Parts: sequence; structure tokens; C-alpha cells
Amino acid sequence: MKRNFKFIFTLAMIVSCMMFYSFSVFADTVEDEEKKPEFEWVGVDNGTLNYDSSKGAYNPMGVVYNNELYVIWNESHSSGPIQIRAKKYNGSKWVEVDNGSLNYDKSKTAYHPMGVVYNNELYVTWYENTGTHVWQIRVKKYDGSKWVGVDNGTLNYDFSKNGYDPMGVVYNDDLYVTWHESHSQNSDQIRVKKYDGSKWVEADNGFLNYDSSGSARNPIGVVYNNELYVIWYEHGEDSNQIRVKKYDGSKWVEADNGSLNYNSSKGASYPMGVVYNNELYVTWMEHCEYNGKNIFQIRVKKYDGSKWVGVDNGTLNYDKSQTAYYPMGVVYNNELYVIWHENNGSSIWQIRAKKYNGSKWVGVDNGTLSYDSSKEDLNNPMGVVYNNELYVTWHEESESNIRQIRMKKLVNNKGTGSEKPSNKGERALLRITMEEGTEKEYDMTMKEVNDFIDWYNKISTPCYTIEKDYNVGPFESRKDYIVRDKIVSFEVMEYNK
Repeated sequence: MKRNFKFIFTLAMIVSCMMFYSFSVFADTVEDEEKKPEFEWVGVDNGTLNYDSSKGAYNPMGVVYNNELYVIWNESHSSGPIQIRAKKYNGSKWVEVDNGSLNYDKSKTAYHPMGVVYNNELYVTWYENTGTHVWQIRVKKYDGSKWVGVDNGTLNYDFSKNGYDPMGVVYNDDLYVTWHESHSQNSDQIRVKKYDGSKWVEADNGFLNYDSSGSARNPIGVVYNNELYVIWYEHGEDSNQIRVKKYDGSKWVEADNGSLNYNSSKGASYPMGVVYNNELYVTWMEHCEYNGKNIFQIRVKKYDGSKWVGVDNGTLNYDKSQTAYYPMGVVYNNELYVIWHENNGSSIWQIRAKKYNGSKWVGVDNGTLSYDSSKEDLNNPMGVVYNNELYVTWHEESESNIRQIRMKKLVNNKGTGSEKPSNKGERALLRITMEEGTEKEYDMTMKEVNDFIDWYNKISTPCYTIEKDYNVGPFESRKDYIVRDKIVSFEVMEYNK
């Protein structure tokens, strides 16, 4: 039989080329994967969250409610007064949820909104002008369809005095709101009220200040070890000090040994608190002398219930010679992330971030989170965990130098922590860290662990039931009901019997 050697040779060459091409593509793909950074920040705001990009907006914060991410901020309006605005995000699109404004009076200016989930409803606090140059603490709640006022006109103790910077926290099945309120010409007092779903009650014995004649500001509340901690800054003899008190439901007790400042002769301000690894971490900004300049450094301490320990190696600043402001911490994938904004030395502010695994700090911002690293006006970053991903929001100038609400999420190219385990072990310990800082631990089969992860990833129902098979006692059964919105992170530790 006569063979067509020309055809066979041509076919062999084609196959060889295809194999070489396939190998090259595969090699390029592998190389690209290897070059891919461990993490990257991805924009999720479609250019801006502002309702009107021609109007300035600032002070955004995020909160998860009903398996959706809500971002709340204040934005200028064409008629003049600043409005409280809100949008929600389901993982793919942003939707308006504020009916034009949350202000009680749209003709009056409002500032500094903060959100918290209580009794399966979203509560938002802020302060709003009455038109007589007096600022009142205001509150509304949202059930997923409508907003309702719940503050009886104001939370202020004295309607004739100014109230500022409210923040809500849930403790012992009540909603606590902290703020600072004018007391005299030169002093502000830390005030607290609690809400049981129907009425507001005093919860501060007159004030929390250590010195009633001094000025105290910017309180924040965090639950740790079944007690409510309130952290603020208060003017001492020479400078502002970071102060702390804790509350067990009946009395307030000192919890700061006089001050958290690293140097009590230097001013400190704007503390934030978060629970990580069963310890309370507090971040703040503190003055420091560096090469003759008086600048702010990002500082951190942790508290185990008895003592405070420094954990920041002198500062978290990327550049110790430059000022940094407004740090906040958030727990994600069993690590503590701290986010702030820092001057780059050319009067340009950058959103910066580091993470902490309990022993060392690592940079996680690839230089900056900012969309445009040439813009000067950029600050107030806030982080929130949604769908097991870390989101950060802040305000940043546009090309027209107008403040826009921006947001990015952290994409972990090495895995997000919500993947199923390898099933190398027969059983596992499932450790769940909840929003209030408590940890729940369960000894489970791998099937039970995977069932939990399937529920978490699919979000089919807001609550998951875990049946306990130990310490049942006289009861027919014992069950834990895990609310997904309250989960900060979870860890799976496999083992063999």
C-alpha cells in the first residue's frame, strides 16, 4: 500500500505544535498563578456609592444585616443640609434603602451614623441639628422594609446640651448606646442609655468620666468576657488619655490602670476595640516625638482580663516619621486586621492595613487600598466581614476633588477559609468566633463539619442548629442555634481517633 509520507509528516508537525502550544499555555498559566499575589484588593463600588457624585460624602461604616451588607454615611444635599444615607449589597448589586434620607428633619444637618443589629432589626444612630444649634442623639430601626424612629425625640439627657458621636452595642439582650454630651462650657461627659426594645433607661450613674470637670469624647462599646467595656479619650492633667471602664450589668469599674497611653505625657485619641483570640484589643492614635516632629503613631494594646500588654512593636505606622490617624480593628480568618490612613510624606493620605496572627504584624495593603494614590483628602476607613470576605469602606476625593464613598474587598488567592477541609481526619473540632467575642467549640464528624460549611456558604437559612451529644443531663436534648450574621470567623481542626 502506498503511504502518503508527506501527509503523515505534516500531521506529526501539527500535533507537535499543538502539544508545544498546550504545554506553553499550561506553563504560562502556572507561572501566572505562581506570580499572583497572596491577596489583592478588588473594587466593589462601581466608581462610588454616593447617591449624587457631585456632592461630597464622608464617614461611611458597614454592618451586616439579613445576609446583606449595609453601608451608611452622610452626604451633602442640593438643598444644603447633610443627610444620612444608606445602601445595601447582596454580593452583586447595590440598592437604595433609605427613602431619600434617614434624617428626622431633612432640612437639618446630621452626622456620624453608626449601625448595629439588635433583635433581628438594624438600628442606626447619629447626631442631628435641631435648628437652634443644638445637636441631638437620634435613632431609627429597620426591619427590612421600613424605618421607624425609636428615640422619643432624642437620647440626650439634657435637651439644651449638645450630644455627639453615638454608637450602639448589644449586651445582655439590651441595646446600649454611648455618646459624649456637653456638660459645661469646657467639658463633655461620656453618657450611656440602654434599650430593651420598648423603653430607654439611664445606664451610666450620671456619667462615666473619671474627672467630671474634664472633657471626654468618642466613646465606643465592646463586649468582652460577658462584660461591657466602654473606651474613650479624656483630658488629663497635661494631655488626652485613653480611658476604660467595664460594666457587669449593675456597676461600672475602672479597667485601665489610670491610662492606656504608652506615654501619659503625650496626647492620645480615637480608640477602637475588638475581641481577638479571647483577648480585648484596643487601637488608637498617640503623639510621639520623632526627629523633632510631633506626629501621631498607631498604637495597640491587648487585655486578658487582668493586665494590658503592648503588641505593636513601638508603632504600626509604615513610616514612623509620618502621621497616621483613625485606626480600627476587625477580625477576619482568625487574624486581627488593623486599618487606618497615613501620610506618605508628600501630604497625600493613603489607606493602610496590617494583619496580626498573635505574634507578628504583616502588611496587607500592597502599598495602599486607595483608588487614586495622588488624592490628598482620603480618610476614615472602616472594615466589616461579609460572606466570609473582608470589606473596607472610606471616603476619597474624585478627579473633581469631591469626596466619594469607596469600598474594596480583600480577595485571598490562597483560599478564604470557607473551603471544605481535606477530610484527612475522621473528626474535627469546629471553633466558631461570634460577633461579641465569645467562642463556641464542637467536636464533630467530618460530615457534620461539611454540612455546617455548606450551610454557611449557601446561606439558605439565617440560623443553623447544632445538636449536642454531651452534658445532656436530665434533658431530652441540647441544641445550639448559630445565627450566621453573628459569626466573625470559624476554624476547623481535623484529627483521627
